[in-house]
Amino acid sequence: MPEACPVLPRGTLISNNQPAGATVSTAQTPLLSLRNVSKQYPGVRALKDVSLDLSTGEVLGLLGENGAGKSTLVKILSGATQPSEGAIALNGEPLHFSTPADALEQGIATVFQESMLVPNLSVAENLTLGREPALGGFFGLVQRREQRRRAQAAIDASGFDLSLHERVADLSRADKQLVELARGISLKSRIFILDEPTSALTPRETKGLFEDIRRLVASGIAIIYITHRLEEVAEICDRLAVLRDGALVAELPGDAPQHQIVAAMVGRSVETLFPPKGGAPETAQKALSVKGLTIGAIGPVSFDVRKGEVLGLVGLLGAAQQKVGRAIYGCMPANGGDVTVDGAALKLGSTIRSAEKGIAFLGADRQREGVIAPMSLMGNVSLRSLLDLMRGPLLSPAKEKALAEGLRERFSIRSYGLSQPIGTLSGGNQQKALLARWLATDPRVVILEDPTAGIDVGAKEEVYKLMRELADQGVGVVMISSDSHEMAGICDRVIGFDQHGIVGELSGAEVNAHNLIGLSVGQMPEQGRAEGAQA
Repeated sequence: MPEACPVLPRGTLISNNQPAGATVSTAQTPLLSLRNVSKQYPGVRALKDVSLDLSTGEVLGLLGENGAGKSTLVKILSGATQPSEGAIALNGEPLHFSTPADALEQGIATVFQESMLVPNLSVAENLTLGREPALGGFFGLVQRREQRRRAQAAIDASGFDLSLHERVADLSRADKQLVELARGISLKSRIFILDEPTSALTPRETKGLFEDIRRLVASGIAIIYITHRLEEVAEICDRLAVLRDGALVAELPGDAPQHQIVAAMVGRSVETLFPPKGGAPETAQKALSVKGLTIGAIGPVSFDVRKGEVLGLVGLLGAAQQKVGRAIYGCMPANGGDVTVDGAALKLGSTIRSAEKGIAFLGADRQREGVIAPMSLMGNVSLRSLLDLMRGPLLSPAKEKALAEGLRERFSIRSYGLSQPIGTLSGGNQQKALLARWLATDPRVVILEDPTAGIDVGAKEEVYKLMRELADQGVGVVMISSDSHEMAGICDRVIGFDQHGIVGELSGAEVNAHNLIGLSVGQMPEQGRAEGAQA
């Protein structure tokens, strides 16, 4: 952002009629107000009498479990749907819109978790999309020089470091978000709704995004910030609004204790998200053994996963840990190496062979690599067990239903029935369904990529508990995550990677968030250096 745009202390609110930096009372007319907003769908009341204010120059954290009503509220504010009851006002004036274009026209821009940009177009083309300057007399022929001028003006107004000519598909996730923010600023948006903006960002990119948010707020823009990462809210949010079962159940300061936020979200006290660690002695049998694995320029990589432990693989974005996990499962080619599962040799390069040997794999992108959205919950959870559900040459509907019902109860998957399309379930329930699909096969090794990304705190607690139960049953659990706090809370041992291979290892008391961040960049505590060198 330009240096002329000041960075204000967190919590400073800006009046619509006062310059940036003026502290005002929240008693003034709010920028945005909702009064008794409700949304009724057939058989479901998604929102119940929600009343909420947003002030100019404020970051309001909107929190709640999956299914709490956040998405419905965002759809209403973004113009994608209309409330069944209630009123919305902007600067005290009644606000009505029926399409997302209407919401943008009124100054409300939404940056969704999944990018809404056109990937094959340039930054300049995306910034002017739908408002392209046409060359006089030639309908549809874009005046490129004027288009670039307008796009550059949008970038200058935002202060972001973006190249006009770069193709959006080639941008990082963080820069794509900046393009969407710049587009909103060029449209004179006064309110931005950010939906899980850091879910796929590195710690460095997250820090940069927070700096940009603070500067936007300092210029008079208000932010509604949606996240499941509770450690972020104290850093970036001024106030918190917590939804549960469609109702607003709490408004808290941004620096409220995490246990208080969690209790409001789940409706009960949660002492800790993480179950007690178990671990496995060094003499424990090996669930997985990797020797001399090479993947392109990566390796050789060697490590073991003991039965009964949760092993974490960490590293910066672009480091080798994700490729190692995928090569073991067979969805990424490996140049060489020996892998054994429960003592039996595994021939690399086939997901079918890996699954037959007892390796379960859950990728980070559940929409592309996991759920089959139009298919029913029953069809999704039974997918890996079809051969066991046959009666002669045909699938037994009774067996499939019994398996699916048992998995739904065991994993507490919330749905109106087994026939509900899995794509209509919340993210947390989709994730539990995918875990259920794999665990129905009684795996020996489970490899999980960012298993709690985009799911609520209650579902996270259930996933962590499930991981520990698997380890206690003798399964080797491998977790790949960029969240140092959850890695510290659940992992017994952690191996760090750079882009070429292993850089070190931590175990026991060394596994904490501070050391994990250091390990991700190749720095280790003194006690851990010798152990890491042996890895």
